[in-house]
Amino acid sequence: MRFLARTGLFTGVLAVLFSAALGAPPYSPREQSWRTGDIVFMNGRSWRSVFVRLAQGYSRDYSHVGLVSVRDGVAYIIHASPTAGKEAAGAIVEERWDVALGADRVTGGAVYRLRRSARLRGDEVRLQAERFLAARLPFDDAFDLSTADRLYCTELIWRAYRSIGVDLRPARTGKYLFPGDLLGSDSLREVAVF
Repeated sequence: MRFLARTGLFTGVLAVLFSAALGAPPYSPREQSWRTGDIVFMNGRSWRSVFVRLAQGYSRDYSHVGLVSVRDGVAYIIHASPTAGKEAAGAIVEERWDVALGADRVTGGAVYRLRRSARLRGDEVRLQAERFLAARLPFDDAFDLSTADRLYCTELIWRAYRSIGVDLRPARTGKYLFPGDLLGSDSLREVAVF
């Protein structure tokens, strides 16, 4: 117990568990400011979200990430979900923003955008993400970046952007690519917080 207290691990575990369990204040994402190709970082409520936050070392509140696709003025989020789809292992899905970011799923988050991006680049990224969706790629529960036939949430974003020549993976990452790792990219800027 002293080790946990001395390293801050105990406090970090409690903070993660309580933030996932307690209700967050109501938020209202400014959907109208989102663009196709934006990246939504989310702080989820599930036990998987707690695990991701613990694995990141408590330094980030984001446990999940998805890509914005705006159609007819409505924002949708394409993401790799470990629980969605017919397969037990999950799948890549597209959901309306208010479903994907429902208060029952997330406690908050942020929207990021490429620094010098044109809308055309967002459409290119969306097309790649839609290819993953159309291929019905399953969720990668092994979190293996070396294979492209199964994807997890951060890998989906990384591969979609890499397909247009933008590598969001920072030089110093470990074996896994976490949502917080993408925030280390100089290519992104924050445009909204909820």
